[in-house]
Amino acid sequence: MKPHAQAPEQAVVEPAPLFVSWADYLTRTTYAERMSRCHAAAKKANLKRLLSPAPKVRIRGADVWEVIEEAKGLCFHCGSLAVERRPSAANGAPIAWAQVGRRIGSLEHLHKRSPGAFDNQFWNLAWSCLWCNTWESERRPGATDQGGFYPHD
Repeated sequence: MKPHAQAPEQAVVEPAPLFVSWADYLTRTTYAERMSRCHAAAKKANLKRLLSPAPKVRIRGADVWEVIEEAKGLCFHCGSLAVERRPSAANGAPIAWAQVGRRIGSLEHLHKRSPGAFDNQFWNLAWSCLWCNTWESERRPGATDQGGFYPHD
């Protein structure tokens, strides 16, 4: 019997960034698109969680935009330009995002929400790439993995 041949390792090709800078993002997206995303992030931040009730401090889309704008779309932890949306299939279902995780933006609570302690206060919110927001142990300034993109402007 012949041993099974293994397929040669294929290099994973990372898709190019959708936006080359914060200015490019602002130019190529509409105010309505940006605010739609901010309203969705606010709605999610205002929900009850598995280990915490609905927050007492509720945020609005304008509050999320203020966080993003202050950060100029850069991840609080690694500094990658994190303004892309999570990739979706044609039917809207989320698809794998590991290759571009540092370019997908997300609203993060710096301290986990807990009753009476930390909530949706502005000082507890940061703009983060989805990779850093998901895996605390992977937070590295200037990380070049998972699609990290660091424009010069």
